[in-house]
Amino acid sequence: MLTKRLTEILTNHHLLQGLLDSIAHEPSILIEQLWDGPKAIIIWLLSQITNKHILIISSGSQDSLLEDMQLFSLPHLCELPAWETLPGEEIAPSSDLMGKRFEVLNSLLENDSPHVIFSPLQAVLQKLPCKEIMRTLFQRYRVHQLLDFSLFIKHLELLNYQRKNIVSDKGEFAVRGGIIDFFPPSALSPFRIEFFGNEIQEIRSFDPLTQITTEKHTECWLCPASELTLLQKTEELTSFSDYLGPNTVVIFNDLLAIEDRLVSLAKMPLLQNRLVVSFQEFFSCMQPLSQIFLSTEKIESLSLVQEKPTMHIRQTSLQSLQFEMFNQQIETKRCKHPFIPVAEFFSTLDNQAAIQEEEILQALHRYPQMQVHFICSTLAQKQLLEEKTKRLEKPDFEIGYLSSGFVLKDAKLSLITTAELTHRLKPRRQKWRQAHSITISEFHELLPGNIVVHFHNGIGRYVGTEKQTNHLGNISEFMVIEYAEKSKLFVPLSQSHLISRYIGTKDTIPTFSQLGSTRWQKTRQIAQKAIIGYADQLLRMQADRTVQGGFAYPADSETMVAFEEDFPFIETEDQINAITAIKQDMQSEIAMDRLICGDVGYGKTEVAMRAAFKAACDGHKQIAVLVPTTILAMQHYETFCQRMSNFPIRIGLACRFCSSSQIKKTLQSVQEGTIDILIGTQRVISQDVQFKNLGLIIIDEEQRFGVRTKERLKTTNIGADCLTLSATPIPRTLYLSLIGIKKVSIINTPPQDRLPIKSIIVERNHSVIQNALARELLRDGQVFFIHNRIETIFLVAKELQKLAPEACILVGHGQMSSDEIDKVFHAFKQGKADILVSTTIIENGIDIPNANTILIDRSDTFGIADLYQMRGRVGRWNKPAYAYFLIPAKKQLPEITLKRLEALCLSSGYGGGMRVAMRDLEIRGAGDILGTQQSGQVSSIGFHLYCKLLKKAVNALNSNKDISFTETKIEFSFDALIPDTYIHESTLRMEIYHRFGDATTSQELDTLLIELTDRFGAYPMQILWLYHLTRLRIFASANQFTLLKFSKMTLIAQQQSGKTILKKLLTLPKITHPKQLEESVITALKKEFPIKSHKARTSLA
Repeated sequence: MLTKRLTEILTNHHLLQGLLDSIAHEPSILIEQLWDGPKAIIIWLLSQITNKHILIISSGSQDSLLEDMQLFSLPHLCELPAWETLPGEEIAPSSDLMGKRFEVLNSLLENDSPHVIFSPLQAVLQKLPCKEIMRTLFQRYRVHQLLDFSLFIKHLELLNYQRKNIVSDKGEFAVRGGIIDFFPPSALSPFRIEFFGNEIQEIRSFDPLTQITTEKHTECWLCPASELTLLQKTEELTSFSDYLGPNTVVIFNDLLAIEDRLVSLAKMPLLQNRLVVSFQEFFSCMQPLSQIFLSTEKIESLSLVQEKPTMHIRQTSLQSLQFEMFNQQIETKRCKHPFIPVAEFFSTLDNQAAIQEEEILQALHRYPQMQVHFICSTLAQKQLLEEKTKRLEKPDFEIGYLSSGFVLKDAKLSLITTAELTHRLKPRRQKWRQAHSITISEFHELLPGNIVVHFHNGIGRYVGTEKQTNHLGNISEFMVIEYAEKSKLFVPLSQSHLISRYIGTKDTIPTFSQLGSTRWQKTRQIAQKAIIGYADQLLRMQADRTVQGGFAYPADSETMVAFEEDFPFIETEDQINAITAIKQDMQSEIAMDRLICGDVGYGKTEVAMRAAFKAACDGHKQIAVLVPTTILAMQHYETFCQRMSNFPIRIGLACRFCSSSQIKKTLQSVQEGTIDILIGTQRVISQDVQFKNLGLIIIDEEQRFGVRTKERLKTTNIGADCLTLSATPIPRTLYLSLIGIKKVSIINTPPQDRLPIKSIIVERNHSVIQNALARELLRDGQVFFIHNRIETIFLVAKELQKLAPEACILVGHGQMSSDEIDKVFHAFKQGKADILVSTTIIENGIDIPNANTILIDRSDTFGIADLYQMRGRVGRWNKPAYAYFLIPAKKQLPEITLKRLEALCLSSGYGGGMRVAMRDLEIRGAGDILGTQQSGQVSSIGFHLYCKLLKKAVNALNSNKDISFTETKIEFSFDALIPDTYIHESTLRMEIYHRFGDATTSQELDTLLIELTDRFGAYPMQILWLYHLTRLRIFASANQFTLLKFSKMTLIAQQQSGKTILKKLLTLPKITHPKQLEESVITALKKEFPIKSHKARTSLA
């Protein structure tokens, strides 16, 4: 909020009072040449004096003004977003956007208090179901409320929620026993309601990735899952004005921009349908309401104006006039505002935009009577300004954000913002979801036909599940695997952890193993030896680095803290973890060697900039930033310069964009130590580049550099810290297996306002392409069109020009000179073109947040990894992004091609790279991190089994224990299973069996029991038997027991160490409880078998 003193001045200012009185009493007012800061002040003051809703309509999103409004902490400030799709299209709008729309409607229905609502023009033109219908559909549920369980399920189906096994995305629900999970489009996290009969016992939110409860609630709110479906089913539709009612002030923000948007909308044939109200109809609904027209320019420059005599009311002059806008004759009164721009008032230059902070602060001394109020974005900026303005007469300081300030000359008041002083505006970011990723169960899901690996029996094909009589004569569920010569293996579902999906290094189907053959055992043992060698090698490398030593940086200085505070966004949890890990590395005596992995646009560059700033500021060291392409070098240079503009860091660039004389001068400065950060391509590590005091090397996209470059780096690198960035998503399985052996930070969380990319497979035709282009251009965005044939690329550009005549189109392909390509990319990045028609050279291209639609011609000819990389060019900002995979019309595509494209569409959500990774990207990730020598082992035993064995080896080496790859086979007659009455879906049961089977510590099992209670309710006795038998298996595997076979009162135990096999028959007491079983068996085994103390030793049994 504004300070009390400033609030009093503004509310009592006579000219502002007159302006507000005019607005309150006149039906229509025109205010010209106003900017965002004063607009925000007027809207705030208006909300204080009128007991009315205020609707602000603009041509598109009003992020800057909305961000300014946060300063005033208005209770009902909201934004009604427009659908990103066109109403007549088949594509459903983003569920996140629909959730925000429902929240606004519900707030208007629940609260009579005045609202301030920002809305783009398209949002107010979209029709809505009438208020009475929405009141019945919006529901709040509270703890201890009586609610019919089965009727609640029917209500969810009525609201178009899709029933799933587990809830991982918005608009889904799942039922398990007396628990219902559902994910409303408006919520940040899904809800879990636990019933006792027909009473709500508990309401919790949970993480869709882990499915574990994160928070308890007293109530939750439910809205429809799909606005589009709701509109299609509803006959009686109304407009947004019906929700506002007559007690509303409407502000048209920027007349010219709204007029331009109307012209664009008029060309869209899809908008002529029952879901959209015409602007004429909407404008006539607005006529009875108070209206304010805001124009950035004088109205005379936009329209013919008929002026009438000027009236003077309370020191405010009102001039009646009539002008034409939106094809309407508008009668209004022009009212002059008292605000003067800060730059205009204080500058002595003609070019006011170039005025610097020092000039404004100096100019303040010429006005000793002026009351000065500073609004500072951060505490660090406030402290800096307090120091610089010590000689001023008691200026006011406030922490907050306003994009621009103003001067009220007669009130002797100036409001100055640090955003205006530093020329750095704060981007607006909205949080759509709490967590973004794919549920663990997806990695365990097997489909009939999948190639799988059984730990003991090798590679085969999964056929499905069958119910058979087991060895005890009971009906049980078995997984069926087909091996060579059509032989079949029936695996009890409880042993599903021994089976994993096979992913090799090629797309080809591997040779199936023969049941009963020893070949598989030999293959696995060779891989196990290689894995031990690899894990040992990694540990040695780490030890060598420790001996070598490095520079230990001090703790964060005040300047470092100020730099971190200057970050305009909210860091994701993964970013914070990566930054913390880097600082710990830098502050230790050991030279850092850390790999940062994360999907495109997830904030790796900010992490790297923090490391670079710490090296330069706290360690007075130089930094080399190495990137693979000139375009990327330019992009990083611009990003680093902008981010560090408020700090005394000198940044140099060495790439083809610089002339030879510029490079020579830069390298001279590097040698003298006057440049802190040098960014460039391989030129940075040339022999002639001599650093005075190199402390940190940052390598972006390491996988794209050759062996020679990396070797050169290693020699340059001695004693220097090294930070490597990679956009290749590392599969979670591989990451977990490398923990403790290689320093890897993984950034899997997208920024909080990131939305999933919608992927559409569609036959290539003009109407599809035209709609895609129109939708993106309508929101002032940019489009990539990928056409991978140079001979016809210019014909395609001409075709697109006919479909979008007003668009500016550029063409880029690999046969152009590097300078030409650079110019094309640079022009597109700077927004000088709307459409870039390109070959796949954009695959490893550039970060352009405003480009959010990509069309890929002949997508059937690309591999899955290429398509994923190209799709990653879009969806880097807070707008829904679209990827069109265009396929030839009326052409029968091979089944494998369709499967590839469908896999991509399924991976549209957050962390989609991980989904695709189950085939192509996992191996690419493995190659990048493990090195090519290990890819043969991955191919022979499959990726998942490789990771599982690597994890065991790493854990054992790190804790100085035996490396044991033994999997103990346990045969028992105890009722140890997951009943299908407890977990109904077989895929979920398989996931839980997998996790019991993969557990290597008792802590993992304890956590799993807590999770089962949370997700499925109280567990039955069978689960407790399974828990204690699994604890027994962990003990047995760690001590090389290959077999535990139970009968009524005896146990056959077999232990193998190398080639020595020890087998004994043990007597057991009468077993009545699972805990008693575990304790008595472990006691007997310790007594009868050699259980050695743990020294690092290897068993490949």
